[in-house]
Order: sequence, then structure tokens, then C-alpha cells
Amino acid sequence: MQLTPNFSLEELTVSDTARRKRISNAPTPAHLRNLRRTAALLEEIRALFGVPLQVTSGYRNPQVNALVGGVPTSAHALGLAADFHVKGLDDLSAAKRIRDSGIVFDQLIHETGRCVHVGLQAAGKTQRRQVLRQPGGPGSPVFDGLEPAGTATAPVPQAQRQPVAPVTPPPAPQALVAIATAPAEAPASSCFVVIARDGLRLRSGPSQDFPEKRTLPSGTVVNVIGREGLWALVDLEGDGQADGFMNAPFLRALDAPAAPAPVTVPTALAASPALPVAPVTPAIAPATPGATGDITGRVTPSLVRQTFPRATPQSNISTHLPFVLAGLRARHLGDRAMVTMAIATIRAVTAGFLAIDEGISALNTRRKPFDLYEPGTQVATDLGNTQPGDGARFKGRGYIQLTGRDNYQRIGRQVGMDLVGQPQIANDPGIAGLILAQFLKNREAAIRAAMAAHQLAKARRLVNGGSHGLDRFVETYEKAMMLLPA
Repeated sequence: MQLTPNFSLEELTVSDTARRKRISNAPTPAHLRNLRRTAALLEEIRALFGVPLQVTSGYRNPQVNALVGGVPTSAHALGLAADFHVKGLDDLSAAKRIRDSGIVFDQLIHETGRCVHVGLQAAGKTQRRQVLRQPGGPGSPVFDGLEPAGTATAPVPQAQRQPVAPVTPPPAPQALVAIATAPAEAPASSCFVVIARDGLRLRSGPSQDFPEKRTLPSGTVVNVIGREGLWALVDLEGDGQADGFMNAPFLRALDAPAAPAPVTVPTALAASPALPVAPVTPAIAPATPGATGDITGRVTPSLVRQTFPRATPQSNISTHLPFVLAGLRARHLGDRAMVTMAIATIRAVTAGFLAIDEGISALNTRRKPFDLYEPGTQVATDLGNTQPGDGARFKGRGYIQLTGRDNYQRIGRQVGMDLVGQPQIANDPGIAGLILAQFLKNREAAIRAAMAAHQLAKARRLVNGGSHGLDRFVETYEKAMMLLPA
């Protein structure tokens, strides 16, 4: 049973202890609702890194929890926590990146030598965004922060995966911070308007499993007082009291343009458990000339479906589009022009909207598969293929058909993945989305200039090196420019 596109019920309930003791670890209906929330949180983390997560522990029913020595109030026992590793990254580095993101969680714990742990509070409660470390193993003290400070730090009382009283943060200096946004790109304002054409459902909790309370028509103004993943906690009366949850991508800030950019506010005004912030650093690049606002939160599978052939399965677009958009956001290419470029590039490669292997053709094969890419040929020289077998090893893969040792090495280094040692992972949707975005980023200025001059053959050549799929590229590009939001 799939809880979300990338996480199944089986994955989040597997237990060696339960298997060994031959007992069931099936969740109750309430715990299943919690597991859907946990899976949604893991999806956000997976999109942050663009690579798969290896879940080592999720739900533990009371009997299993007791057998492994968990406390009765453990978030694991409620279906509100998961332990995992990020593929290709050490746990501490992964925890730091999650800490510095805008992802909303209750607890993030680096369990030294074991895993990264994330947990949530029950629906409707404030997610405290506690960042902790547990260097001594299960049952040992838990400390503030991911790394020791210059002096010894006292253990955090009762913070070992059990509910604790909310901690009031110390006063912060008046440094500027940038509000970290979900795909909906919400600015600092709390006033939002419903933009769902057929209205938007208000639910009693942050998932579709919770009962519907009412449907608010398009144009209704609401106050957002908290966020949990892709769900917004809203106040309908303006009195600061929560009325329920709504799907945040279908809300737009009332006092902002269609695609707002993040704004800066004093730390003292922004620091709130319900609205995570991240420090502004000089590493954030200025806007690229020609770029406009981020539209990725408004690009839907149904819109993209209209730019592809009728035979393209809707399920393929629904499954793969989130990874493409996540990659574009990660490389600050979420504006209309670059989203259009990405979609048209995929269409030039395949009508199936999939990350695929390059097929055998007269362009790459004479006697045996991909021998025209082998060392000793001009194509191999252009691709940087230097070792026997490089032709098939570094054939085209992914949404963009990344090809050649040089490209695998360069792009792999830029996205933090060993594509030379594991070239096949270029077809993993999360990694493929980031590869596509990075390739476009490397040629961003030239691609934007070509599109601005409507030199579509040149734009295609900047990616493909030639004109392969140009007719499909142009057709999809023109459709997307008419259909995608401005």
C-alpha cells in the first residue's frame, strides 16, 4: 500500500523485531493517518536532496515498541516518526541540511553512528523544530544542537523522542532572515486567497484522510497561522483560532504577485515554530536577468498533460513531474521560461515523461551496442570516454539523456552523487530531476538568451548538441508557453 508516491506502508512498518517474534506490526486507523503525515514529511526531505532515503525504522505498535525498549510516549509508537539515511550522504551532513531548510518538523535528531530521526507532533499541535543530537546510543542523553558547542552542553530534559513542553527560544539578534517557503512560495503575509477553481476543502487534520469540514469557494480569503508539510493551518474568523487545514499549493498570498519571491524580515518577527526561517548568506546568487517569479507551485500534472501527446499516461506525469519541479527549485530555475525549457527537453527525449535509457540506434551503434561511443571515435573524444566499455556505461540516461564520462563526472560532482561509479542511478527520478536542472543551470545564460530571441533550435542545441527531437521540442515549447502560468 502506497502512502505517498515514494513511501509505502510496508516500508514504514517493517520491523526485524516483529518478524523475529512473529507478531503483527499493523497500525491502527489513527496511526495510519499519522503514517501518511510522516510519509509526506519524508517526501519533502527526499525532494530536498533529490535522492532516495533508506528508512531503517518507522512505526512500532505498543507491543513492538516495548520489545525494542522504546518509551510508551515515543513518536514511533504513534506513527509520527521515522529513522533513515540519505543515499550517498553521511547522517550528520544530512541532518544539517534538513535543519537549514524550510521543512517543518517537531524533532530532528542526529543519532550518532545510527541514523537521522525526524518526528512530528499530533495534528493541530505546534511543530517545535527542535534540533538535537544523541551521541551515546539508544536510551542515552539527548543534547541541544547537532554538534557540541565550545563548552559542555547539558542534556535536554525528557527530549528523548517523547512529548516535552514547548521551549521558548532565546531572544535573537536583529539579523535579516529569509522566510523558507514550500512549493507554494508563500511570502510573510498571513492573508491568502483560495485559487482552486472548484473550491478548496477545509479538513480537520493535515491529510486527505481527515474528515472534510466544508468547502470554501475560489476567492475566499483565509489567514494562515501555521504550516505542516504541504498543509496550511487556517483561521477563517481572524481571531487567531485554528479552524482546520487546507492544501497550501492552492492558496496564494493576497498581497503578493502571482509568483512572489521570498522576503526578508527581522529575526524577532520571523522566529516562530510554525514558520521556520533560514539565515541569508552571500552564497545566495542574485536573480538571473530574464528570470521571473517561481511558478513551480502552480504547475500541475493536468497542465503539463496538455503539452504532451494523448498517448502519454497521466500517471507518468503525476509521478515524475514533482521530481522535475523539485530539481528546478533547487537550482533556482522555477520561472516560466526555464520550466517550459525543462518540459520541452523531456518531450524531445520521450513521449512517456520518464527517466529512460538511451536506445540503440544508428547514431550510437555500428556492430555492438554503443560502440560508436567507444574510445577511438570522434564522438568518444567529444564525450570524454577514455576507457573500454565507456560507451554503454555512459550512454544517455534520465530526463535529459546525460551522455559521456565527462558529463557524468562533472554533473555528478555538482549534484553530489557518484554518477561515474553508479551511472545507472541517473535514471532514479529524484536524481534525474536534479541532473536535468543542473545541466540547464550550467548553460542558463545562453539558454535564456536563445529563448528570448525565440531561437529554439539554438536552445535545443545547447542541451542536445544537435537537433535531435527538435520538432517535438518546438511543439511542446509553444504549447507550454501558452498554457503555463505567467
